[in-house]
Amino acid sequence: MIGVQHPLKGQVIKAFIIPEEGHDPDKQELFYFLKDRLAGYKLPEAFVFTSELPRGASGKILKRLLQ
Repeated sequence: MIGVQHPLKGQVIKAFIIPEEGHDPDKQELFYFLKDRLAGYKLPEAFVFTSELPRGASGKILKRLLQ
């Protein structure tokens, strides 16, 4: 998850998800699943499905490349 600029709120959360092979997750189902488990200010406003995340030499996710 990263913070991205929003014109009214300042920043909102954007979640990057790597789905398991053979699964086709639905953004609305994910939102309702998380709604019961997270505080309102922690809920992602956007979901991005991707096959992989950019990683550095040490294996850490390079969040600056996700922006």
